[in-house]
Amino acid sequence: MINPSGLDLLTLRIFVLTAQNKSLTITAERVHMTLSAVSRRLTDLEQVIGMPLFERRHRSMELTAAGAALLAHAQLIVSASERLAGSMNEFAQGVRGTIRLWANTSAIVQFLPKDLFAYRTVYNKVRVEMEERLSDEIVRALQAGDIDLGVVANNAASVGIEKVVYRKDQLVLVLPHGHPLQSQDYASLDDILDLPFVGTNEGSAILRLLTDLAAAQGKTLRITLQASSFEAILSLVEAGHGISVLPRAAVSKSVAARNMTMISINESWAIRQLYLAYRGELSLNPDVGRLIEFLRARVAI
Repeated sequence: MINPSGLDLLTLRIFVLTAQNKSLTITAERVHMTLSAVSRRLTDLEQVIGMPLFERRHRSMELTAAGAALLAHAQLIVSASERLAGSMNEFAQGVRGTIRLWANTSAIVQFLPKDLFAYRTVYNKVRVEMEERLSDEIVRALQAGDIDLGVVANNAASVGIEKVVYRKDQLVLVLPHGHPLQSQDYASLDDILDLPFVGTNEGSAILRLLTDLAAAQGKTLRITLQASSFEAILSLVEAGHGISVLPRAAVSKSVAARNMTMISINESWAIRQLYLAYRGELSLNPDVGRLIEFLRARVAI
């Protein structure tokens, strides 16, 4: 049986570096050790594990099956130790906490950046790490405990996740200039389902919403192309690949600058709620609770 006390961080880091660059010489340079010292560390590690981790070939170090299995675990350990060191360095510099926040594109393009800037002016000792992700990805990351807070659309699956209202989001129909529908004051779901459609990528809340609405009528979206960013979708629509449905506030400036038209949708589904989503244990991180309260208060400003 392997004794965990025989595994130390420096040796695991040497192992990971060697697996990545396949060279003892490069690893020795990276960790500022002699070649013999690095080689000895790896030999000792193999003795602790009880089997070879590398095939030592001419000018190359290739992982064995056991080495490949160890690599996945060693990378997690080394990465966690680096995050720990970074967190403690920030603490020493005055940072008193970190909130991991993922948000969907609609929130990031429209209002979240200004809200977070305002938050930072009040809580400058708390660091907020933000990433743009699809609503489905955000929910899965919350459930796995990988993040602390998410901004998702109202139709994102959210079993085991608490949600509070954050902002409203109005969807509009985007058309290329000269499209027959541009003379209408309003559009409907029937208009959308009858035409070629440029969609957001799979997993996005907008695409799921429209797919569900179409299915309820026994129809399907006539998707021609898909893209991850709103700007890419606008380019495809402008080029004539189809129509699309996007948030008004997120695309209105770009639509006005392009050879395109935007019209309102006069049905209730076009007004979406965006939610702040979190796991139920807010008491574990009071900073998350304060951020939620702050963001919700910003809506009234």
